Amino acid sequence: MLVSCKQLLRGKPIKVKGIGTLVPPTLDSIFELSDNEENIDKYNLFINILLIELPQFLEIAKLKAFYSQLPDEVQCQCSLFNLLLLKPDIRQTLFECLSFFIAEKIEYCDREYCFKVIDNKGQTIGVINNDNFESVRNNLLRLNCVNKKHEEKLKFKDEKARQIYLRCQKGREEFQKAKPQNDKKYNLINLVEYVATKSHSYNFFNIWDLTIYQFNVEFQRINFYNQVDTYTKRWSTWGEDKFDFSVWYENIEILNNGGKAE
Repeated sequence: MLVSCKQLLRGKPIKVKGIGTLVPPTLDSIFELSDNEENIDKYNLFINILLIELPQFLEIAKLKAFYSQLPDEVQCQCSLFNLLLLKPDIRQTLFECLSFFIAEKIEYCDREYCFKVIDNKGQTIGVINNDNFESVRNNLLRLNCVNKKHEEKLKFKDEKARQIYLRCQKGREEFQKAKPQNDKKYNLINLVEYVATKSHSYNFFNIWDLTIYQFNVEFQRINFYNQVDTYTKRWSTWGEDKFDFSVWYENIEILNNGGKAE
């Protein structure tokens, strides 16, 4: 079960049965996390370990040739989760990642080859293992406004609404492609500066309490409204056809939530 956009928009901790309480990270907690003595961007490290797929891992770990020679039944046992736990430093990074995004205490159980989620009474309330790791990481990525699944195409009332959406979508795709390349334009620090100086509601004093999902909603909406402003100004000067002003509040999700904008 995926956490919903409605839950993410509220920014409150989200209880997931069998896993624990997921904590949407705020800008403040993300910046605090990366401000460490080792000067390591741990936040992006956490996102990368949640995003990695088995072929990428085998390539990075230089295990591709070895893996391809294994019998099929052995390959089935060498899942991504199991391989991540093999190397102590990668296992530690995954442990820190889960500890950051889950409110309860995380303990690694070597005997059962899993992470246990422990409440403040010392009771095990959840477990993260090979069976549910895919679901866990999908939900953690959604907390961070990252959607691994292919997004559904939306339906719109008219062609004008669709064209405006497509322009915004193109910019969002460029934004997503540029992030892994460490383009300074799309660096989180730069985006925070942009929103804090462009938004009508947020500034350098109150922006830090926004979750990363709420921040991305604000960022995407600012860009969307800029597009609509430009379009309406052109329409008011040269437009002849009737303009659908409901495009201002078009239902555009930044994560696929299983629904369609009609």
